[in-house]
Amino acid sequence: MTCRSTTLVASLATSVALLVAGCSDTEFGQNNDAARRSTESTRSGDVPRNDDTINYRKPSEVCEAFARIIYTHDTTTDSHPGDAYLRSRPYVTYEFYARLKDQPVSRTSPEWDAWRQHQVRTQVILAPFAGDVLGPPSAGQRAHSVLVDVAPLGQDGWRAPTQQHAVHCVLSTQDSQWRVATYDIEDFNVA
Repeated sequence: MTCRSTTLVASLATSVALLVAGCSDTEFGQNNDAARRSTESTRSGDVPRNDDTINYRKPSEVCEAFARIIYTHDTTTDSHPGDAYLRSRPYVTYEFYARLKDQPVSRTSPEWDAWRQHQVRTQVILAPFAGDVLGPPSAGQRAHSVLVDVAPLGQDGWRAPTQQHAVHCVLSTQDSQWRVATYDIEDFNVA
C-alpha cells in the first residue's frame, strides 16, 4: 500500500501521521453541522462532547465520522487546513487529541490559498473501502477503513477536481466507547 498526502493536507497529515503513528452521502450543507458540534467540543476543554448522531459502540461509525470531519473544510471560517483536525475531538482518544492540539499551526499551501480565493467548502462523500484492511484487531482494538471523496466547491461556482482517499483507522476503547487512536491516509489521486 503506498501513501501520499495531497498538497492541501500534506504538511498536517504527514506530521500527524508520523506523530500518531455504513456508508452515507452528505449533501453540501450538512457537513457543517458535525463540524460546528465538534468545534464546540474543542472550545470546552479536553473532555469531548459526543456527537449524538453516531453510535460510539460501533467502531465503523466512529472511523467514518472522523474521516468525514478531517476532510470537511470551509475556507470562509477555517484559518488553515488543520482546523478540521481540531474538530475531530469527539472521535479520537485523549492521547491522540493531546498530540493534535500540541501540533504547530499548519501553514497554508497554494491549493489552500486558491480555495480561500473561491471561498471553498468541501463536499465529503463516504463509501465502503474494498481494499486491504489493517489486519486483525487485537484485544481492545478494532480496525476500520473508509473511502472518502472530497469535492472542493467554491461559492462562486468554481470547482476543483474531486480527491479520493482511504482513511484507515485503528480504534481503542476509552470510557467504554470506541475512539480513533491512530490512522493512516491512502491517496488515490493521480498527480
